[in-house]
This record gives sequence, structure tokens and C-alpha cells, in this order.
Amino acid sequence: MCPDCHTFDPGWEAVEPTGVVYTWTRTHKQFHPAAEVPYTTVLVELPQAGDRRVLGLYTGTDDPVIGGRVRGEFEPAPDATTWPLLRWAPA
Repeated sequence: MCPDCHTFDPGWEAVEPTGVVYTWTRTHKQFHPAAEVPYTTVLVELPQAGDRRVLGLYTGTDDPVIGGRVRGEFEPAPDATTWPLLRWAPA
């Protein structure tokens, strides 16, 4: 249910995958055999979506900068048992 309009079927609206880094963290523990470590996760704020925040993997070579602009790109799921992956790169 939407907390603003209280509808149970809000639908989807396409949003440009650009935003600013809200925070980030680097992981050094391997939680899955296919995961390469270390990896950096960013929480990105989307101004065009009411400042909602979305998690994804950071692909830049330097550390992310809080407040820095990034652009997202979806990596399709390899099969029906996994999820697509959102990767963020410096804009």
C-alpha cells in the first residue's frame, strides 16, 4: 500500500537511473562463491523519484564520494532463479 495515496495498486513509473551517493560500504567477506571481494555497495538517492534511495554495486575505480553523481545500469539476470543487478558508475 502506498503511504501517500493509500492505493493498493500504485503501478510503476520509469525513472532516469541517475542520482547522488547517499552512503557506501565496502565488503571484504565472501558471502557467495561467485562474489568477488572486496566489493562496494552504494545507497543512491534519486532526486527525480522523490529522493527515494536504491542500493546497488559501485563500479568506479576510486572510492565513491558522498554527494557525488552516479549513473545506474541494470545487468540482466542470467536465469530465472536470480535477480537483475544494478551497478552504479560515476557520472
